[in-house]
Amino acid sequence: MSMGEVLVHPVPRSVMQSVVVVVDAGTSAALKRVVLAVRRTAPAARTVVALRRGRPVPAGLERHASFVTDATEDAVRRRVNAPAPDVTVTLTPDVVLVDGWLEVLSAPLAAGADLVTARGIPSTSLLAQRGGLTDRTIAATPVEVVVPGLTAAVALPADGRPLVSAVLIVKDEQDVLEGCLRAVQAFADEVVVYDTGSSDDTPALAERLGARVVRGTWDDHFGDARNRALEHATGHWVLSVDADEVVRGDAAGLRSELAALLHAGSIDLLGVTVRSVELEGGASTNEGIVGRVFRRDRLHWRGALHEQLVRRDDSGELPAMVLTGAVALDHTGYAPVRWTEKDKTQRNLDIATAALERGAEEDASKAWANLGRSLLVAGRAEDAVEALGHVDVDDPRSAMVVEAGEAAFWAATTTGAHDEARRWLDVLARRGENPERLTFYRGRLRAVTGDLDGGIEVMLSAVEHVDVTGRRFSPAEGLGALLLTLVEAGRAVEAGDLLVAATGRGESTLSLPDVLKVLDRAGRPLDDYLAVVPASEVKSTAGQLLRCPPEFADDALETLWERGEENATVLVSASMVAPALSTARALVWSQRLRAAGFAEGCPLRRIAVAAERSASDRALAAAVCFEGFGEDDVRPALDAALAEVDDADVEAFLAALQPLAPGLAGQLEPVGT
Repeated sequence: MSMGEVLVHPVPRSVMQSVVVVVDAGTSAALKRVVLAVRRTAPAARTVVALRRGRPVPAGLERHASFVTDATEDAVRRRVNAPAPDVTVTLTPDVVLVDGWLEVLSAPLAAGADLVTARGIPSTSLLAQRGGLTDRTIAATPVEVVVPGLTAAVALPADGRPLVSAVLIVKDEQDVLEGCLRAVQAFADEVVVYDTGSSDDTPALAERLGARVVRGTWDDHFGDARNRALEHATGHWVLSVDADEVVRGDAAGLRSELAALLHAGSIDLLGVTVRSVELEGGASTNEGIVGRVFRRDRLHWRGALHEQLVRRDDSGELPAMVLTGAVALDHTGYAPVRWTEKDKTQRNLDIATAALERGAEEDASKAWANLGRSLLVAGRAEDAVEALGHVDVDDPRSAMVVEAGEAAFWAATTTGAHDEARRWLDVLARRGENPERLTFYRGRLRAVTGDLDGGIEVMLSAVEHVDVTGRRFSPAEGLGALLLTLVEAGRAVEAGDLLVAATGRGESTLSLPDVLKVLDRAGRPLDDYLAVVPASEVKSTAGQLLRCPPEFADDALETLWERGEENATVLVSASMVAPALSTARALVWSQRLRAAGFAEGCPLRRIAVAAERSASDRALAAAVCFEGFGEDDVRPALDAALAEVDDADVEAFLAALQPLAPGLAGQLEPVGT
């Protein structure tokens, strides 16, 4: 439980004159948050903090509480036994109560309340009431104390180790890491960031946000890198997160669940819902269940790509997985802009190819599946069909076969390999594919084999459905294929209407080139689409514009800029497009970038030294930086460009220079004047 959630309800007026005892076993920062929360919630209460032996009073807290630095039973009794209408106890999240503490606290608690319950594992629950304790077996287990007005946090195990370690492997993730780490802090007692060779500010950013950073290595093997990261974690449970994921859910609920499971001992792996922005299979969003919370001492990673958790013992078996509803992940790693920036397509192809080359050392069927999926994302659909044909469709791992089958079906229908598509449909039906996704696929196959209208109706009949494995099918997932099929059937206006409506609902599933195709055939301008793109999709759209002609991308980015949402994202894309634009347009984006504090992205500076630009363009860009922005370091580039301006172009150059850098223009004269 995060410290912000320790005091979730106001203290009732009946205990406003109470004594609040804070039992400390946490960090200074955690203790401060608890004490200050107590004072905000119950300002009239007298707060007593029982510190660990020898620990100094945290600076700045003296005026908010009285402290017992010699936390003996007698010392605490003397402080809390003063007459008061009520006594309340709150705990920092990593407190473990032992026999002595339970005795100390039970009497004053019972004096102020008819009943106080301390709950741990159900079989070892404790009832503290007038006269003492009815059960002492809870002494060495995690404890939750429930008292009038305040709810305490779940404690850590009695061995003093953290309950939950969040573990990440990262490289050059400074643009997304902060959001990830801030979200995960509520769920974990420690955060371990294993850096595999960043060249940006990723390690320093992680340290500033409180993570323990390990400077590690990268050997094109995700499983090995994750296992090296695990060596630096100390928690009983690991929450595995990627830098481009944001954790959401019930932190307190997860910690309660893990504390109970730790002592039950029968469950080693929890599955969480992951919502991804995808490239594969014509879908932009996908939801699935993935094992991400696991016992550190019992499981580790296996596999170079699309790695899995297996048992640490010699069996290497896949563990049983139980779904938890307490935590979920939002993943943007497959979003087109992220995919392009990180060059994940080539990276995954390299890893998948290397895995196959290792031969017997790797799981051949899974290696072929990984290669096939990577080839499909890379746009090599024919090669993907061939690679996926090597997958053993009778492999006992149904989930792996289904994922391979989905990629194979899309690759086959894209390339006209209809018999192969039918074969994979049969495999998917036999291996447990979501029935509504199967319906959609059957409609897709019917459409691409000639019955467009019939296929469209079948595709439209597929409804949202979550199957027994937790995998979800949503009609939005296949909307891209449906819209393109409508266009092929001559129903482009209908497709355009569906596209704009779905985009406004956040269900757009088409890549930008396909969006442009649908809008063009429907006779609708791109602005109709850009006006309704949700703020959450602006980054993806801006990233995809990088693949478009510069002038087209500039117009679209201007439309997104005028919306005033996600402008930092728009500026990043503009900084990459503007060096190919006119100097006047590059100046507009340069001013915006500088105003936002992104001077390093100034496109004019790039134009000034771009060999492919004309001497006049380079001189104009350098002149604006020199005179307009006062950047003397561009003077050498300016002088070099001026020397190369052709005599025939000087007059036009000076006319263009006058409004941009009038001071410099006044110093220059055409030759012969």
